[in-house]
Amino acid sequence: MLNKLRTASHSIAFKILILILILASVFWSIGTMFHSSNNSSDIVTFTKAKNITKSEFMQALKLAMHQIPQNSDQNLLTQNNIRELVLSNLISTHVLEQLAHEYNLTLSTAAVFKFIQNSKAFNNNQNFDINIFRNILKNLHISEPQYFDQAAKQQLSEILLRQFINNNYVPSILTKNIINLSAETRNIQLVSIDLQNEQLQSTLDSPSSEQLQEFYNNNQSKFEKPEQRHISYIVLDNNYFKNKVIVDNKSLEEFYRTHSDQFSEKNSFTKNIAEVREKYVNHQVDKLFNDTITLLEDEVASGSNSSEIAKMLNVKLLTLNNVTKQKLANNKILSNVTDAIFALEEHETSYPLDVSSKMLIIVSIQKIIPTAVEKFDNVLNQVQEEWKKNTIRERNIELLNKFQQTTNADNFIADAKKYKLTVKPNVIVTRLNNNTVELPKEFVEQLLTLKKREVSNVYISTSNQHAYVALISAITTDRDLTTKFLSLTEDIKGSFKNLVYHELVTYLYNLYKGEVK
Repeated sequence: MLNKLRTASHSIAFKILILILILASVFWSIGTMFHSSNNSSDIVTFTKAKNITKSEFMQALKLAMHQIPQNSDQNLLTQNNIRELVLSNLISTHVLEQLAHEYNLTLSTAAVFKFIQNSKAFNNNQNFDINIFRNILKNLHISEPQYFDQAAKQQLSEILLRQFINNNYVPSILTKNIINLSAETRNIQLVSIDLQNEQLQSTLDSPSSEQLQEFYNNNQSKFEKPEQRHISYIVLDNNYFKNKVIVDNKSLEEFYRTHSDQFSEKNSFTKNIAEVREKYVNHQVDKLFNDTITLLEDEVASGSNSSEIAKMLNVKLLTLNNVTKQKLANNKILSNVTDAIFALEEHETSYPLDVSSKMLIIVSIQKIIPTAVEKFDNVLNQVQEEWKKNTIRERNIELLNKFQQTTNADNFIADAKKYKLTVKPNVIVTRLNNNTVELPKEFVEQLLTLKKREVSNVYISTSNQHAYVALISAITTDRDLTTKFLSLTEDIKGSFKNLVYHELVTYLYNLYKGEVK
């Protein structure tokens, strides 16, 4: 069993260890697909399960945003990946709903009502409050039947989830083997080379015209003028929404009466006036933010562009001309939505892009100047420089390959010095990534499959222009880590169950031919 797990460490063990360390919910990343979605009403389609519509997603997102406390650590989650988590939850719900349908599983109306009544979002002093329930749905523009239907789906998927996880037996021997793998430590002798190091290739001859022309013909992508775009856009930041909030004593008193349980000083509006004002403004900003998203989505869907929306909202229209993707990625405001902007077609307008906390952007593409290859004569100096860099890189790789093919465990360090390679004689590598030297993940995974005194293959990094070879000099077990992980046995079992559940949802997603639009 241990040998089988060790062989599969690059897949199973790594996934489980990540789950152990972060104890996270199981979701797969969808990325920034919403920033570039078109006018289609379906954002995820299935052949058998019900499709996920954009309106369904927006309702779920609004509800999720409302349930996250203001000014809490969870706001980081809201800013970074709440959209991805909401969509992942919807995908899980839809495939499990289809699974339940195939087995004729349903919930009674009473069970759904009980589920809603137990939701903390609708509680007042730990009791269900129908007024809070209705006010929240009203503010979120969600009808009671819509929410009831959504709650029924959510509860059914949660029941299936609990049943699957609770009945999924994890053998103790599996947990023990995972712990042993987790605590495994490898000492390696690391040899590397800077692929751009000219000193190792000091005898490089000048290229002929034919060599340069051939290199240019074979590498035209290196000599492209990147795509450029003319864009116009508007920015609605937090100040925009705050300035829209009208604060008067009547509004503050009404807000205090409705939410008096949230304040430290009970039954005293005067003593809470500063806190009431702050929470009232935040509440109104949240409402305006969500209402504005809905308004902008409707405007874009009806064909309005950024210029027309700017006039409607009485905000400044901003422009950027001849902007490349790289240049846009360095823009302080637009960097987070660069991919979304460059996914738009000419004359297309984006749906509202949520770039940060309480900041929305609408972008219209005025013109696209496509990528074009520069003529050979115009980039001759660049061709010469690229040829030189490429030739040095290839020769350095040949040098490291020659070393790897001729060395052995007894002469590893001595041979590396003969070739004038960089040597680190004692590097620690573990499955927990707390390595003494930062190394590419794929190379570490290769090292974790090798036996003692075995030399790795040459690994060429695409991120830092280095290549590596390593010798496994020792394999030991960190007893302190073993003891630590033994105390987390139940967490490990829970993480493994979650991982298997994730694989089930992924299987159903593929079975029903799920596709993100």
